[in-house]
Amino acid sequence: MSFRPKARPKDGFNLIELLLTLSVLGVVLAGLSRIMIAENKLSLQTSRDLAIRDALNQNNQLLRSEIALSSRITTSTAGLSNTCNSDPIPSVVLVGPGDAWRISYGIRNATDTEKSSEWFGPALLIRCGKPYSASAGGIDVLQTETKTVALDRLVSSTGFSATVAAGNYASKNASITLNLLSDSGKTISTTLQAGIAGNQLYGTLENPTVTCSSPSYLCSDSTDDIDNYRPPETTTTITGSTSKEVVVFFPKKTSEYSISSNQTCNTSQCVIGNVTIKNASLLVFADKEWRLPSP
Repeated sequence: MSFRPKARPKDGFNLIELLLTLSVLGVVLAGLSRIMIAENKLSLQTSRDLAIRDALNQNNQLLRSEIALSSRITTSTAGLSNTCNSDPIPSVVLVGPGDAWRISYGIRNATDTEKSSEWFGPALLIRCGKPYSASAGGIDVLQTETKTVALDRLVSSTGFSATVAAGNYASKNASITLNLLSDSGKTISTTLQAGIAGNQLYGTLENPTVTCSSPSYLCSDSTDDIDNYRPPETTTTITGSTSKEVVVFFPKKTSEYSISSNQTCNTSQCVIGNVTIKNASLLVFADKEWRLPSP
């Protein structure tokens, strides 16, 4: 009778080992899942913060460009239309050359309706003034003033503040601070310094303290070698000094004045609209400078 060895059990996992392996695997997968969720949240948060900063940068570029176009900056609401003088009360007002336009910026809390539709809040930066158009090539002074949301996610009450520097309006500048909230409640702050463009056309005479008295309409901020004039819209004659640089400022664009096509304007005489100018060197309009030739 032959002897057969006892069969050995097949290699493998028993039930306890399998359950233990599955438990460890579950813990590892749960940890990986939490890491992935956290990374996704961080990525989403970073993406949203970048979007907020991008909107902030675009708004700052708009502010800088509009301030550069201005002839003066003020925190006074005097001269604003009823449309732009409330809801919100402006914190800063930009005044265009010749008072051709005014743009105000102010902050107010977002309404529940706005928060439930397209805005996050808690506060919004509101721009009020003439809109832009392609046909005008910039600010369209012929259009009706409108209110638009310039920036969202501002901190209530402290989200927007402006400090206007004192001094000559030709170099006046403003310091503007903006505080925004991210989804996590983190405050994103920025402060920009911006001033009107140097030698802004007509801007040197926008200071309301400057007097340009009749009958000559010579302005009191003239220097020893330069005389500045700002004539009214009514019929008048300005006679400058032949021994000085005579500069005459007009608040509107050249296209808004009647200049006879058969008239030759020179340093001896030139008629712009209702104003006859004698002995002038330079005419300054809201859109360009015109240096007069010799007769």
